[in-house]
Amino acid sequence: MTTLTQRIQNYLHTKYRQHTIIDVPPFQLYLRRTEAHDVITAALPYQNQSNWQVALEQIIATCQQQERTARVQFLDTFAPTLPLALKNLGFRQIEKRTVLACTPATYRPAPSMPGLSTIILSQQFSADDVHSELPTRELGFNPEMARAGGTDALTFQHSLMTDRAFVLRLNREAVAAGMFGEIHENVTELVGVTTLPAFRRRGFAAYLTGYMTQVAFARQVDVAFMLVDTETAANVFKRVGYSFCATLLSYQLEN
Repeated sequence: MTTLTQRIQNYLHTKYRQHTIIDVPPFQLYLRRTEAHDVITAALPYQNQSNWQVALEQIIATCQQQERTARVQFLDTFAPTLPLALKNLGFRQIEKRTVLACTPATYRPAPSMPGLSTIILSQQFSADDVHSELPTRELGFNPEMARAGGTDALTFQHSLMTDRAFVLRLNREAVAAGMFGEIHENVTELVGVTTLPAFRRRGFAAYLTGYMTQVAFARQVDVAFMLVDTETAANVFKRVGYSFCATLLSYQLEN
């Protein structure tokens, strides 16, 4: 039986579908060059095993041939012996993120509040409609960002072909926003959940997360997960049924 951790690890691979894929069992190595000519490389395991050395050495050799830096990303509970193997070959940990997961059995809706309404942006919305959502997403992370700048509305609108974007409003004023990603094998990831600075610490992020999760479950999702960087953020999402699942680790080969 596939475990919760295995299902989320499998989902992580879907983020690299547009990359060049090289199979290095039990890893898939993803290579891509951006428009800015910055190389993006990631190796993700799709199967756990006890001996990683041969595969890791092959990843290192392949990346050297491609003139790229070897990076490996995985859930700690999916491959518990991999960190030591990486360290033994000269990799260092460069990132560590907490994975929270929610299922229909653990889900708890957040209490509703007077004046709240939620809209779901889709391809039916015009570019102007989408642009009205962009300041909510961007200013929630960066209050100094000018409303005129940032992501192009048409580019964002196109991304909604696979993602679903939500805007939470209080008395018709946007206060929070978020998205969930493409659904793959009944799993999805909630991303970009943020609240405008003036409306923080009032329960809006928890409410919107609960609403988005409920919509995802109605679309045949049975595992929703999130990546968070702080305990404070984790506590917000735990209010609607999310709980600790694993830690997402990223390692990079030292030069």
